[in-house]
Amino acid sequence: LTRKRHINAVKKAINALDDIKTIDLNNSPELASENLRIVAREIGNITNVIDVEEILDDIFSNFCIGK
Repeated sequence: LTRKRHINAVKKAINALDDIKTIDLNNSPELASENLRIVAREIGNITNVIDVEEILDDIFSNFCIGK
């Protein structure tokens, strides 16, 4: 890792993974899934993977559709 934003993204991903270890998956699987979403987003920021939700959010925030 040579860029500060990559280092920060990896740190955020590691923190989210560490948080999963403290979650009781039987009682709060949604908390674990949210942390996994954070990990995927941070890794995607490094690899330039674009999330479908991100594209839809951009479309709906910039264009008037369905009115």
